Formats: sequence, C-alpha cells, structure tokens
Amino acid sequence: MDYQAIKGTVAQSAEGAAQLAGGLGQISGQLQGAAAGLTEANAGYAKAAAGQAALAQGLDKLVAGIGQLQAGLNQAAAGQGQIVDRIPFISGGLDELQGGQQQLADGFGQLTGQIGQLTDGLSGSADGLKQITGGLASAQDYLIQIQNAKDDELSGFFVPAEALEEGGIQQIFDNYLSADRKVMTLDVVFAANPYSAKAIDSMEDIQAAVDRAVKGTKLENAESAISGVTSTYSDLQKISNEDYTRTVILMLGGIFIILVLLLRSVIMPLYLIVSLVITYFTALGVTEAIFVHLLGYSGITWTTPFFSFVMLIALGVDYSIFLMARFNENKTWDVREAILHAMRNMGTVILSAVIILGGTFASMYPSGVLSMMQIATVVLSGLALYALVFLPFFVPVMVRMFGRANWWPFSGSASAGKPKMLDM
Repeated sequence: MDYQAIKGTVAQSAEGAAQLAGGLGQISGQLQGAAAGLTEANAGYAKAAAGQAALAQGLDKLVAGIGQLQAGLNQAAAGQGQIVDRIPFISGGLDELQGGQQQLADGFGQLTGQIGQLTDGLSGSADGLKQITGGLASAQDYLIQIQNAKDDELSGFFVPAEALEEGGIQQIFDNYLSADRKVMTLDVVFAANPYSAKAIDSMEDIQAAVDRAVKGTKLENAESAISGVTSTYSDLQKISNEDYTRTVILMLGGIFIILVLLLRSVIMPLYLIVSLVITYFTALGVTEAIFVHLLGYSGITWTTPFFSFVMLIALGVDYSIFLMARFNENKTWDVREAILHAMRNMGTVILSAVIILGGTFASMYPSGVLSMMQIATVVLSGLALYALVFLPFFVPVMVRMFGRANWWPFSGSASAGKPKMLDM
C-alpha cells in the first residue's frame, strides 16, 4: 500500500513538473517580449537623449545670437552718440568752409596785385640784363687788353689800364714798392703765434713758395729775402743747430782721440762715448718732461741743448777717465778683478764729485732764468744717471763682455795674470 501511495505521489509529481515546465515556457515567452520592449524603450531613450543634446545646442546658439544682438544694439547706440557729438564739429566745419571761401576771394585780390609786382620785376630783370650786357662788354675789353699785352707770361696779376689810372692803386704802389719800382714788399701774417715753433718752422715753406711763384717769370733771377721777428728766430735756430752739430762732432772727435791716447785702446773710448751720449739724451728727455709736460712751458730754450751738452759731456768723461785709468793700471789682471778693484777705489771719489758739482749747478735755480734752470736740470739728472747707472752697470758689463779686447788694437793679446794684492 505504501508502494502504491509512493507511486501515486510520483505520478502526481510528474504531472506537476510537466505543468511547471509549461508555465516556465510561458514565462520565458513573456520575458522575451519584455526584453524586446526594453530594447525598443532603450532606443527611444537614446533618441530622446540625442534630441535633448540638439535642443541644448540650439539653446546655446540662441543665447549667443541674443548676445550678438545686444552688442549690435550697443554699437548702434554708441554710433548714434558719436553722431550727436560730431554735429557741432560739422557746424564748425561749415563755418570754416565759409571762411575759406572768403580767404580764397581775398587771395584772388592779392594775386592781382602780385601780378602787377611780377610785371615790375620783369621790367627790373630787363634792366639787369642790360647791365650784364655792359659787364660782358667790359670783360671782353679786359680780355682784349690781356691778349694785346706785351708780356707773354701767364703768372702774376694783370691790372687793366683803367685801374692803373685810378689814384688808389698808386697809393698801393707807394706802400709796397720802392720809389724806382724795383723793390717789392709782401706782408705775410701767420694764423699761429709768430714766436711759436710752428711759425718758425714755416720759414722754409714760405721761401719755397716764393721760389715757385717767380719760376719761369721775369723775376726768376730776382733776389728775395725774408725779415721779421719769426725770420730772425728761424735764422737764430738755424745758426744754433749748425753750431750745435759742429760742437758735437768736434767734442766727440776730440774726446775720442784723447781717450785713445790715454787708455791705449779703441774699444773703451767707443763704449764710453756711447754711454755719455745716451746719458745726455736721457737727461734732455727728463728735462723736457719736467718743464714742458709737468710745468707747462712751451718748450726747451735753444741754449739748453748746446750748453748742457758741453757741460755734461765734459764732466762725464772726467768720471769715466777716473774709473778707466785705474782699471787700465791693472791690465795684466783678470778683467773682472781689475774693474772691481777700480770701482772700489774710485767709486767714492766719483760720487763725491757728483754731489759737489750737483750742489754747484743747483745754485742756478734761484736765478729764475729759464735757460739756466733747464741747463741745471739736464746736468744734474745726467750726472746722477751716469754715476748711479752707467758707470756702475753699463761700463762693467762692456768691460766684461769685451774681455782682453778692451785694449784692442794695442795690447789685446796680453795674457791675464793674478792681482798681486786685492782688497776684499
């Protein structure tokens, strides 16, 4: 009986399951329809969203158009304001136009008067042309006189016959020509100071200009001379330079001969004279730097180079003789030991002489005479330079460099010996 009950239950369950499957099939069909509806709804929603986006864009364009319309209305309002503001200017312009028309009418009236002036000017121009015609006729007469002149020269000045008959030109002839009309004076006025070096140096240029002017003329063989204060100083400078050159040659030549005979050498006098000349020009440069560049004088006086050369060279050669004579006493020694021995023995003597003579020449400064002060400066600076630089350094270097050749050509081959006694 339990089996039958179970069997009935199972059969009922199978029927219920079949019914449940049918119900599920119906539910599945309904679900497919619902899914299709949802798909259609989603498509509708997408279309609705696209329509909303297009609507939003249209609204944005509408807003922008309203903004542009508002800006246009503002510009129109501003333009109307400007038109209102310009109305007074337009009225002023119309007034100015009316005034310009009045000025134009006045200008036509003035033009009528200027035409009259132009007519008068043309009449004056005709008179001027008549004067030009007369001037051309005078020029033609002047050229005919030149052509008919007996002189074949093209240089100089041609004076027309009419000018020669005037009384004024006769006064000029009396001022610049002698009574017999054979001596002529020409005045030259310098733009620079006639006492300056520039004016003095131009004397040769003036003489050259005169020579060029008379060359190829009847005055080519005439005598010419230059006078005046500038010419006088130029001649003085020329004479001074010639005397200076002559003195330098004679002094240096005489000193060279004396040193050759005294030192029995040709080499030593050469570098001693070279040291003196270098000292002199250096001292002259120091003097120019002090008086011209520092104290503001125009230059060195013409007497300074001449007398300072004589004094400085004479004193300097004395000091060199003091040193080299003592050096020459020990010519058999080694040249290095001999020059050291000479410098030890003569250094004090030379420095003492420089100090004494320096004080002597320094006494020229209180005189206040420019030439004496410049000469004293050259001598003082030259003595100090020679005693402190050239004698202690330049001369020993030359002695050591030439060695036994210092006594060439007299005893340059003498053999070197040792000093008998040397103070150390």
